[in-house]
Amino acid sequence: MPSDVTMLLRERFDATIANVTWVGSGAWSDCFAFTSNGRDLVIRIGRFNADFLLDEYVAHYASEHLPIPRTILVAPIGDEFFAISEFVVGQPLESVEAWDGIVPAVVGLLDALRATNVVDLPGWGRWNPTTGGQAETWRAFLLAVDQDPPATRVTGWKAKLATSSSAHESFDRGYALLQQSIVDDVPRSLGHNDLLNRNVHVDAGDVQGVFDWGNSILGDHLYDLATFCFWEPWLSHVRAQPVIDAFRIHWSDQQELIDNFDNRLRSCMLHTALEHIAYHARFDHWDEVQRVIDRMNVVATHQW
Repeated sequence: MPSDVTMLLRERFDATIANVTWVGSGAWSDCFAFTSNGRDLVIRIGRFNADFLLDEYVAHYASEHLPIPRTILVAPIGDEFFAISEFVVGQPLESVEAWDGIVPAVVGLLDALRATNVVDLPGWGRWNPTTGGQAETWRAFLLAVDQDPPATRVTGWKAKLATSSSAHESFDRGYALLQQSIVDDVPRSLGHNDLLNRNVHVDAGDVQGVFDWGNSILGDHLYDLATFCFWEPWLSHVRAQPVIDAFRIHWSDQQELIDNFDNRLRSCMLHTALEHIAYHARFDHWDEVQRVIDRMNVVATHQW
């Protein structure tokens, strides 16, 4: 509730808090906008401190085409955590109706992610600022999608998935296709991996801010492009093909960036599908499990 958040902010951050307004809620946190001494800020409250610490760290990678709001404070509150950061104007990227007009900004954003220097972070896959990526190779990260380790946000998904023989068989079929399509020799880049869930704000055709890095990865720079391709049917305005076409032109003099393009893009999309089959099965979202399976079956053979 805004009144509770107002009290929290006055006790833990600043006495001159005003205009606390609920912005939205995601799977893992709730977000409120507010003003403090004339500054427009946001506070997010959630159970996973690691997400907020990633946001705090990744801000030092900000660049002209990759604007990342600064995190001002991360602190515990009871058994949860909160993060206060700069407010970003604009509308969510996926809600922009004039999609063709935003394609250059999308290309600039994805290429800025690719070009980010992450030499200070070893490894592949999901990462943290202390140890870097969790996997030794890109292949190892992608193929770990069939694992169900303890103490994760979706622990127990395998048992849930096993209750549906058809969904389980579809997962195994997708996993076999993933094994066949992986290209391990890819450039290692910073990936956001959640750009289409109100996490990119745009205004006047330009990207104004990229936030919520909790799902970030180190890996193939085509992964974020693959998420545009995979989730396109869920989003009324997003069109992936103009972005792909623009990239083929943009990278035409850097062949190594698009070598094995179709297989790399397909393996990223298959990985996305398998992760979300696991996620939705864990929380008994069986209609969404089927939608993801249907989409996976389409992209498995599609030529991009």
